[in-house]
Parts: sequence; C-alpha cells; structure tokens
Amino acid sequence: FPLQLESGQTVECTVAQYFKQKYNLQLKYPHLPCLQVGQEQKHTYLPLEVCNIVAGQRCIKKLTDNQTSTMIKATARSAPDRQEEISRLGNTPALQRVSTG
Repeated sequence: FPLQLESGQTVECTVAQYFKQKYNLQLKYPHLPCLQVGQEQKHTYLPLEVCNIVAGQRCIKKLTDNQTSTMIKATARSAPDRQEEISRLGNTPALQRVSTG
C-alpha cells in the first residue's frame, strides 16, 4: 500500500513491514488477508492476528453472490451426512464431560 511519510514522501509498504516498523511487531501470518475496518473511504486494514472478535458481534453486511455460493457449498450436507456428524459429536470426550457434569 502507499504509505505517506512525515516528510511528505510516499513509499510502497507491505502491512508486515508497517507493523514491524510502527509497532515492532513481526507478523506470524503476513500472507493472510487483512480485515477492512472503520470507514470504507479511509482504507484501514488490520492483520487478522491483531484482531479480536467481541462475543456476540454480528456482521450486518450482505454477502456477495460469490461469498453466498461458497458458504452454501461449504455447509450443504445431505441429511444422513448431517446425522452422522451430529452422532460423532456426541461421542467426543469433551461433550461427554459436559453432559455428565
């Protein structure tokens, strides 16, 4: 991204370079996409690894057609497959500890 320095000069900078220089933070996953936050006009992007999701936070943006298609393909399962997956979940040690107290 173009970064404007205090001198007024503009240089190309990666998000990883920016966080290393500005915050002395070496990103572990510099290849992952960033989250766009704040106002769209300001172009503020944050690496996933520096973000936290607040419990119960909702995303109210409408998915694009491509995102909707991808989500449906990833979550669509036949009834027998869904039943088998639910049965397997009931057999996990963690769930058994919760249900037996």
